[in-house]
Amino acid sequence: MSMPQRSVFYGKGSEWTLTTYLGDLLEEAERRFGPRLRQWTPIGVQIGDAGPPGVRFLGDTDKVFIRLSSGSEFDIDCALLELAHEVVHLLSPVHAATCLEEGLATHFSLTNRHTEKNAAENRKRIRSDHPKYHSALVVFEEFQQAGGDIRTLRHHEPVISKISAALLRVCVPNLRPEFIPKLLGPIDAL
Repeated sequence: MSMPQRSVFYGKGSEWTLTTYLGDLLEEAERRFGPRLRQWTPIGVQIGDAGPPGVRFLGDTDKVFIRLSSGSEFDIDCALLELAHEVVHLLSPVHAATCLEEGLATHFSLTNRHTEKNAAENRKRIRSDHPKYHSALVVFEEFQQAGGDIRTLRHHEPVISKISAALLRVCVPNLRPEFIPKLLGPIDAL
């Protein structure tokens, strides 16, 4: 009889748990992209089968939490990739994120201090397993190449998914006009 598989976060004697990774990633995201909106209170991380990974709102309260896929429980690379992506959504939680926010989240999932060493492999994983998120990443990279900076935009509009076309035109004058509707639309429109 084989032993049941144990979670990658269980019994290692390590200080790194989902909670400590969450705190560390949130701190890094705030440093890079601006402070989170304090009217929302992140209360933790769950692993489960109830839908795809994402930020969940706890009823009609000001509390939000991250749900990771069940596969992340036994795969640290998967867990960190998903957690880093969802941490970006904790900066300014909304029920429907724009492609700009999804592209930023995907970018951060590849470039934070815990996953950057596997960025090339993770990018391939995203391209094959999550093509819409890869497309959002490509559009976000066009935004960056045009001189776009999320911190600057969030100084004017703190909710990432409420950034307007007018604000993009003013703050990122080198952004090609055809990318603006892509950035501001839903990821399903790509």
